[in-house]
Amino acid sequence: MRQMLILCLFVGGCPGDINGPDTGFDASAVSDSGHPSDAGVGSSDVGVWDLGPVADAGEFVDAGPQRCGDARLRPDRHPTDSDYEECDDGNALNDDACTNSCRYRVIQMVTLNRSTCALMGNRRVYCRGFNGDRSLGLGDNQRARFIDGWRRPKGLATDVVQLESGREWLCARHQDGRVSCWGLAGFGRSGSDESVLYQPQEITAVSGATDIAVGTHAACYLNAQGEVHCWGRNRYGELGDNSKETRFTPVRVQGLGAVVAMDIEQYSACAVTQTGEVWCWGSAGSWR
Repeated sequence: MRQMLILCLFVGGCPGDINGPDTGFDASAVSDSGHPSDAGVGSSDVGVWDLGPVADAGEFVDAGPQRCGDARLRPDRHPTDSDYEECDDGNALNDDACTNSCRYRVIQMVTLNRSTCALMGNRRVYCRGFNGDRSLGLGDNQRARFIDGWRRPKGLATDVVQLESGREWLCARHQDGRVSCWGLAGFGRSGSDESVLYQPQEITAVSGATDIAVGTHAACYLNAQGEVHCWGRNRYGELGDNSKETRFTPVRVQGLGAVVAMDIEQYSACAVTQTGEVWCWGSAGSWR
């Protein structure tokens, strides 16, 4: 036994510890395959944050404790660690994209019928909840009805500046004015004859959007010229084109001056013009 102990001390390890001394670092807790499959309701999802490659903005890796705010990320930490740095923009401001605790700020959150999505300070979108209506945007191979954990909609670019939702579908406005939507998309919402968008898909007829509004079965966007264009179901004239025809491509709302704000809900829509006037169209029931 004494000889074995001396041998262990000399080689730096002992029988039963074939990988050498324990460093205290559990690689299995850090590695995340990011596989889209979900183990089922109530299961633990470790891969909820898809942060992309971790880069060190400085010349040296920041391995020291409590260094949030030095503009260098800590690649040696796991998201469950209290000193994990999700971002580090080198300042102590708490109201910008990266908070003073080095976590991305939630820019916007939307709730659908049975799911929730959030737009983060890194311009990425994460969703969780019910996926039967494909409102999580995980792709056509993801059949799980409920997702316990935040997931990124498949293929959605990391330049989202606005997120809006209806009851069972939602749209994201990109920094360059493009718009992508996913979820149940019948009545022309998909911009085609597709009734379901399993993952984010660009509405190619939309460009130059500065604001978007998403209703139950239709959506609208505002451009830099103050024009409002809408597409989707038009049962009560909620698209504002003086018809009741479903539109697969956006049509301009008629009779409006330059608009600064607008919104649409189930069967009606309203807009505010530059002169402060409020105009509404669609269903006028319930004292609208």
